[in-house]
Amino acid sequence: MIENRNKVAVRYRNVDYTYEQLLKLSACYARHFSTQPDVDKVAIFAENSPEWVFAFYGAVRNGSVVVPIDVLSTPKEIAYILNDCRPEIVFTSPSKKSTLEQAISMVNDYSCAVIVSDDVDNSLIAEMPALPIENRPLDDTLLIIYTSGTTGSPKGVMLT
Repeated sequence: MIENRNKVAVRYRNVDYTYEQLLKLSACYARHFSTQPDVDKVAIFAENSPEWVFAFYGAVRNGSVVVPIDVLSTPKEIAYILNDCRPEIVFTSPSKKSTLEQAISMVNDYSCAVIVSDDVDNSLIAEMPALPIENRPLDDTLLIIYTSGTTGSPKGVMLT
């Protein structure tokens, strides 16, 4: 991996992020997520962006299961997913925060930390080590993807 650190890992619009930046930024997100106690699952409800990728790898870096939520989901659909898997953290973008808050209010006896992309402190990137993300055992759940298929409510599909 050392020889690839300066290659482009993420290209978004006119901005490139190298593998080294991806590793460091994911470490910033992991640090931010780790301020919450006992984080088993992190849901991501945000548009495609570099921050989405950093949040994903930050959660993986912390050993959390990632639950991506389709950015076009309605509050009712989001509420269903949140009620079903009960993530301790939901990462979102400023433009999706209101929709997410509506969804959370629809779930009984549930609370979570909502982390908006603007809240993550990337100023420590220079101090962060560019350590690789550790592999997990092959049978560990990495993702829960919700898919409705052709009948009924969405089902959470666990992927290793």
